[in-house]
Amino acid sequence: MNIFLKLRSLFMNLFRLYDVEKITGIGTCVSAEMKEAIDQWSNIYSHTAEWNDKYPSCGIVDSITGVLSSAIGEEIAITSDNKYIEPVMKKLDENSFSLVSYIVAQGSCVVRPVFANGRLQFEIIPLGNYLPTAYDFDGTMTGCVILRHLFFDGEKYLLLEKHNYVNKTHEVMTLLYKVKGGKLQQAGLESLEQTKDLTPYYAWQNVERPMVIEFRNRANNKIDGTKVPCAMICGAEKLIELADKQFYRLNWEQEGGEMKVFADGDLFRPIQGRDKKEVRADIDPELQRLFVKFNGDVNATQKIITHAPTLRTDAQAQALQEIFKRIEQTCNIGAGTISDLQKTTQTATQFTGGKKAFYSVVDTIEAELEEKYKDCAYVFAYMAGAYMGVKFDPEITVKFNDLIRKDPMQMKQIAMQEVTQGIKDRYEYRMEFFGEDEATARAKTPEQVVNTFGL
Repeated sequence: MNIFLKLRSLFMNLFRLYDVEKITGIGTCVSAEMKEAIDQWSNIYSHTAEWNDKYPSCGIVDSITGVLSSAIGEEIAITSDNKYIEPVMKKLDENSFSLVSYIVAQGSCVVRPVFANGRLQFEIIPLGNYLPTAYDFDGTMTGCVILRHLFFDGEKYLLLEKHNYVNKTHEVMTLLYKVKGGKLQQAGLESLEQTKDLTPYYAWQNVERPMVIEFRNRANNKIDGTKVPCAMICGAEKLIELADKQFYRLNWEQEGGEMKVFADGDLFRPIQGRDKKEVRADIDPELQRLFVKFNGDVNATQKIITHAPTLRTDAQAQALQEIFKRIEQTCNIGAGTISDLQKTTQTATQFTGGKKAFYSVVDTIEAELEEKYKDCAYVFAYMAGAYMGVKFDPEITVKFNDLIRKDPMQMKQIAMQEVTQGIKDRYEYRMEFFGEDEATARAKTPEQVVNTFGL
């Protein structure tokens, strides 16, 4: 396993290195079973699962996160009349790929809004690098611990940030620990240049919701029944392992089926060149892997015999596709999402079967994004008022364009019929299919003539 993947795995799940509760006395909502599961999801997502040393990842989780993120990214858009929060909200929406990926692969992530360098910004932190400490009855996270590594002068530190929301007050406590001999020793924030200006404790007063927002998979927790979110791949871990192993077998089949040339030893003996110096037989270095040397003759008449084994590629590929289908069923993401995509009927007018299941998942994630985007807008508007002295205005509009799910030509034909029948105005048609605002669409649409004579 290369060093990049090891480091990626390490930093995607910091809690595995430290027992936060023992070190800080801060209780979390994460049971031992959940810790083990979060650790495994993190490893699978970073291609560092225990089996990946021998069987490299075939990228199945990347495929799932990619197809869901692309579908959602094409449909969702944010607008706001508040010029102070609109840029950061659009930036957050541009990072929807990360939000969706963490929901699918690790169960959740938190968005931590910050005000730095004179503008509103945010961090996206996956489950494992934050641990929930409290939830409301409706599943809203009201407390968490955020962990991050810091490095200075060859030394490693762990920065711990505790968040707690109660009675309309959001409290933040910051602690610094020095990593020494695999253990942690508490240090003052002034010990590091990066942390010397941090406030050990502060509180936001009179806020209607927590200032750190959790974007989560809405499925029930199948590990211990708590409110801690589970990855969408929960329950499919063994199938993902089987997929990696089967993909390895498929590659092995291709390599093992490569032609071999069994050649007489004469082919490998030195020969004398024109300058009477001995040289080796001229075999293209790219082809040398194909040759197998015999010390004696192959037979009396032939010096070279070739052998090309019969490949079982189709059988191996079909077995891999069957595993992909089981993963689709287990994760309930719809047939054809990752398996036999080119063979699955994907006509846009069909909204049944695999497409229906797939878009059901898309709708669920989009509902989560819409709700949490509005929570983020509230926090950003609150911070804009506190740091920039502007009027509190958290209103945003989250729009969804689901036309990509349907046949555009069919939708246009239906819309044109509605215009002809007087059900829909022409400017509405332009707004729907040309993406124009109402003023522009009205300006480009000629007035409809009303026949008052019944002719």
